[in-house]
Amino acid sequence: MIAASLMVVVALTVGSSGASSADTVVAGAALVLFVLSYLLVARPALTSTRPWHFPVFVAGAAVALAGGCAGEPFFAVLQAIAYPLTWILAADRRQAIVGSAVIALGIFTGFALFSGILEGGDAVLPALA
Repeated sequence: MIAASLMVVVALTVGSSGASSADTVVAGAALVLFVLSYLLVARPALTSTRPWHFPVFVAGAAVALAGGCAGEPFFAVLQAIAYPLTWILAADRRQAIVGSAVIALGIFTGFALFSGILEGGDAVLPALA
């Protein structure tokens, strides 16, 4: 978790994709949301499972990944943490698959927004590639 977060912080600081300062702020806020989702929801869920831990973590991670990838595509590296935690926190295989689909939708949404889907709608295919 720490290594991936540090990689994202370095990428945000250096600006690997030439993103604007607003995009960098959005990605930074998304990083804070992802870390808070981990610290306040996922980590406690490893020792005491409650029914609300799973949907709250998956929603928080998906929103964070969508916002982060919309601002800085390098943010997608955090999916290496989001997917395993989704499977660990899930009660069964079906819930894990649905959680993984929600995480994937968040990443796709972020890449589509970064590619400019709101500025003409023709960025869906590049976002899929």
